[in-house]
Amino acid sequence: HASLAATGHRVIVVSSLSKTVWGGLHLGWIRAPAAITRHLRNAADATGAGPSALDQITAAQLLPGLDPIIQRRAKLLAENLRHLEHRLGQLGHPGLRWHRPAGGVTLWLDVHPRSSHEVVQDCARRGVLLEPASTFAVDGHDDRHLRIPFTAPPATLDRVTEALSQALGRARTASRQLR
Repeated sequence: HASLAATGHRVIVVSSLSKTVWGGLHLGWIRAPAAITRHLRNAADATGAGPSALDQITAAQLLPGLDPIIQRRAKLLAENLRHLEHRLGQLGHPGLRWHRPAGGVTLWLDVHPRSSHEVVQDCARRGVLLEPASTFAVDGHDDRHLRIPFTAPPATLDRVTEALSQALGRARTASRQLR
């Protein structure tokens, strides 16, 4: 389907190879009106913010074979997402909700009425590092969601869901003790 950039002169599209190919590959592109790209290029040149030569060489080698890489990556991510959703469904915690993502590599888990910050801290004590949504919220306020990337293999996602189960179980036990 057509890019959003084709819809008008006020749309800027930013893409990269890091999520498609490899997280360590810091190379992307911007589709925008020429005046904006000139301004951004000048700013990048002035600050030295451009990609490394190694990233550029790697990308040049990968681009001709990008379609099979994307197909393989999409299949792997779909399998990981199904696995994560299955494991979350098995937790049996009432009120635990999420929406299947339409794109991207992250599932946003609603842990309300529990505090996502407390759940994140509890998971960290169990060796699993997650991010509350507030880290990514424009206003910095969202204490009901956790961000769970499904880029990790199923065994790692199993560790995540086990830590979540324990953290959410602890939160439920603590709230019962307060009553």
